Amino acid sequence: GQGINPVHIAQTVRPITIEILEEGNKQSLTKMGGEKRLLDIADFFIDTAEIKHHLGTKFYIWAYDFDWPFYEILAPWTSGMAQGFVIEIMIAAYKITKNEKYLETARLAANAMAIPINTGGVAIKLSKGLWFEEYAKTNMKPPHVLNGHIFALNALWYLAELDQQYKQLFEDGMMGLRFLLPSFDAHIWSKYDLAGTPANRKYQRIHVYLL
Repeated sequence: GQGINPVHIAQTVRPITIEILEEGNKQSLTKMGGEKRLLDIADFFIDTAEIKHHLGTKFYIWAYDFDWPFYEILAPWTSGMAQGFVIEIMIAAYKITKNEKYLETARLAANAMAIPINTGGVAIKLSKGLWFEEYAKTNMKPPHVLNGHIFALNALWYLAELDQQYKQLFEDGMMGLRFLLPSFDAHIWSKYDLAGTPANRKYQRIHVYLL
């Protein structure tokens, strides 16, 4: 069977993560023990982070320990979308607790988004801006998955609100999105990636929502 899927783990607390980030009414979720679940997942990610360094920059990644046959990726591989979801959880945990360890973990997760795929991060340098790859593996042709890049961008936006140092990384990602977005246009529909996969109905709706 499949091993640890960081995005799926993050999605188990996504509703409360987003409510806390948006500072909405979280009483209903708090009553259901949502905040405790969120902190448990945040601590899980801190405990399972893989520590990496590149040119003096420390960063954290959460690798997938199973193969992904659709893109012919062998384990381990990393994901800009996973990095983004972890950042959001850490910021939410920081907002609840004011414990700096969560904000610091968010920064370390975001650092991976400035590091090229071939040196262990999830970034692709475009002729204009950066792309945060959802399926990142050294020495493979990256598929450029649209929803994964935008989810990663969202997380950087929340982080830049707390730490101005990450504003440029967000802006670079936005530039990359503007640069490549026309390539995802299939006229009356959209493409899931630039490897030629059309979006299914679910992802067509997600694209519209994210954009």
